Amino acid sequence: MRKLAQYRRNNHTHSGFKEKVTFQLSKRLLTGRELSALFYITLGEFNHQMRECLEPCKSICITSSDPLKVGRVFDHTYTLERKPKRLVPLNSVPIIISGRGSDNERRQAATPGAGNRAGA
Repeated sequence: MRKLAQYRRNNHTHSGFKEKVTFQLSKRLLTGRELSALFYITLGEFNHQMRECLEPCKSICITSSDPLKVGRVFDHTYTLERKPKRLVPLNSVPIIISGRGSDNERRQAATPGAGNRAGA
């Protein structure tokens, strides 16, 4: 499994839950029972966590099929609608140019490169 970002690494049971589910669903379609077995939690706990993941999101789009009653809880088949995409805010941070050279020519030469690296 992919290494989680530093801010996601803690001892909580469900830290990085959406990323873990997305990684598993990128391989193939899975039911809630299969996913809950992978994460070592009950199906009821899994359904509770998935309610947050099914809300519309800009980066990840997960959908579920119609519910199928299994015992006392419902089971769904989950699909990943599209690959997760990284959202980069546009023009939110000004371009930083090194202040070492006070030379205006150097600064003007560095500005287009900095703009390209920033994705502007």
